[in-house]
Formats: sequence, C-alpha cells, structure tokens
Amino acid sequence: PRVAQGPAPTPHIEPALPLIVVDAGHGGHDPGAEGYGGIQEKTVTLQIAHRLAAKLPARLPVDSLLTRSDDSFVPLVERLPRHLRARTLFVSLHANACDDGDPRGVEVFFGSPRGSRVAADSKHLARLITTELRARLLRVRGRPRHAPFRVLVSNPAPSVLVEVGYLTHQEDAERLQDAKYQELFTDALVDAIAMFLQDDRSPTMQASHGLVPSDEPSRIASTIGRS
Repeated sequence: PRVAQGPAPTPHIEPALPLIVVDAGHGGHDPGAEGYGGIQEKTVTLQIAHRLAAKLPARLPVDSLLTRSDDSFVPLVERLPRHLRARTLFVSLHANACDDGDPRGVEVFFGSPRGSRVAADSKHLARLITTELRARLLRVRGRPRHAPFRVLVSNPAPSVLVEVGYLTHQEDAERLQDAKYQELFTDALVDAIAMFLQDDRSPTMQASHGLVPSDEPSRIASTIGRS
C-alpha cells in the first residue's frame, strides 16, 4: 500500500549577518592629503581600515568588507555597496590637512538624502561614533555634520565619513601612526556600531542576533576593490 507523504520540512535558514563596509579613502595614484613628516592619507586610512575590518567580526556577529585591501585606486562607483543586505552600514575613513598646521582632531560627517530613514540612521550612527570617541578622551571637533560628500549622498546604506585627524598637525600625525592609538580609535568605532545595531531607534537595522563578543574566527569578506 502507498503511504501518504506529508510536505517536506522547511529548512531553517539563518538570516544574513549585518555587513559593515569599511572604506579606506584614496589609494594608488591618489594619495589624498599629505602632512607632517611626509605622512599620506591613503596609508593611514588603510592601516586603520584593516584594524577595523578585522576587529568587527572578531568581536561582533557581523561580516566586514574592505573596499580596498592594498595601495590601489578604487573608483567611487566601486566603493559603494551594490548588493545591499537588509542590515548594512558604510564607514568611510579619511584624514584632513590644513595650510596653517594648527587645526587638529577628528571630524564626523553623515549624508544620505535629508528626511529619509537612511539619513536618520546615518545621523544616529555619527552621533554614537562621536560619543564613543569622546568617551576615550579623543579630540573631536564639534558635532557630527551633514556633508554632501559623494560617498555619502550616493550611498544606499546608512553611512558616515570619519576624518581621523589632521595630518598637518604634528601630534595628530604622530598619533595616527601609533598602533596603540589606532587600537583605541577602532575600539571606539566597534563599540559605536554595536550600540547602533542594538538600538531600537534604528528599525531598518534590527538584527535577530544578540550583539556580544564572538568567539568565532573573523569573517572578512573578499574586498570590492582589486587586491
């Protein structure tokens, strides 16, 4: 006799982890700002980006993605996320310079079309980053500000741009090349991102995962740019 077969069980599919895109500004033939002792923006941002991209999945249940992993030039259109996950954040790292050499400190910017939910999320992430940097006694210039940078306003994901310091200020330039300072700086960014992902004021970013330090090996996705 034939035995009636029930419907096949539905497989359990884990939701995709949040994705944090880490963008090291400039690269290759575009060095960006240059400062004290010949320090170049493209070098400093890449060092900090590597630390951040490794630290994020080591401490949080997220994936990280570098827009460039070496000293190569990646056009803007290739830096922006193309296949957006439900929970994606974009953090762009840059460095400042000034002719007189006096200005110093970190500056935080956010973008996206004004009035959109993505813009509100971007602003909230920028505020959290500023708070966490100041909690570690790092010098931050003013409040987070809206800026029309193309990497922000053309971005489909909540996005911030962090100017990590002024390369033309001697103390900023020296600190930005110090491994301990880079660790302190990236710790602040990781903590801010963790708070953002847990915050119920960010409904587009709600995750089903508890955001706690992960014991799993780091999950750093392949880079967007050429490696």
